[in-house]
Amino acid sequence: MKNSTNLISIMKSSKYNNIFFHSDHMREVPDGQRALVLQGGGSLGAYEAGAYQALYERITNTDREKGEDRPFLNIVAGTSIGAINAAIIVSYVVENGTWDGSAQRLNEFLGVFVKRIII
Repeated sequence: MKNSTNLISIMKSSKYNNIFFHSDHMREVPDGQRALVLQGGGSLGAYEAGAYQALYERITNTDREKGEDRPFLNIVAGTSIGAINAAIIVSYVVENGTWDGSAQRLNEFLGVFVKRIII
């Protein structure tokens, strides 16, 4: 019991206190956030790259048609090969300041990765 009390005290005093304990925090969450969670499982990595590219094209085209200026995704996460794919996607966005080209970067990485495994 003492440990959980200490954890709550730490969280309340942390920089995240307004997220966890602010009474209005649910009103501060933007509507319509988008999240992508990629799973693990070896060969699923290549499938995820194709699915990501199709999803990216569909959603960004829809946003453009509606005149919406918003990020493609708000959250990207994964496990195993999905975490590697997520890291490649997010690192591209951080490096370039745009989602445009992130699907191509993922496909390029997986192409090199697969060639090294086969050889």
